[in-house]
Amino acid sequence: MSGPAKQSLKLEIVKGNPGKRGLLNQAKKAKKGGTPIEGAPKWLDSKARRTYADLVKALQGGSILDKIDRTALVLLCDALSEYRDAREFVRENGTSYETETKDGAIMHRIYPQVGQAADAWRRVKSMLTEFGLTPVSRTRLLGVIGDDTGDENPFDRF
Repeated sequence: MSGPAKQSLKLEIVKGNPGKRGLLNQAKKAKKGGTPIEGAPKWLDSKARRTYADLVKALQGGSILDKIDRTALVLLCDALSEYRDAREFVRENGTSYETETKDGAIMHRIYPQVGQAADAWRRVKSMLTEFGLTPVSRTRLLGVIGDDTGDENPFDRF
């Protein structure tokens, strides 16, 4: 079995190094970054560029996003735009269409956009998890770093 997916060094540090691996050596090797300063690439469509700007703004405050993460963020935004386009097509046209075969029989076929939407959704979900942007991945982080309510957990003293 391959075990859980590897996470970025910053996520491991935020989680408190649950695997007790030598993160300090990795931290010394890691380049210091910062939030991506550059805007979205021109080849992204307008929906993906807006999503990129929104996500950069949302992730800037955390210590997870680095300049080197720009490519992954761009891929997330592109996949999300692809998902939106495919879903819009499916909403307008339905999931299938009728076509006539050579012998005159009516055949129902599924639009390719149905599969494109499913594939794009898998990629989006995977990338959202990588950035800690799903409820479960965020809960894992909050469970480790705590919340800002200031309430003390009585078990912390033990």
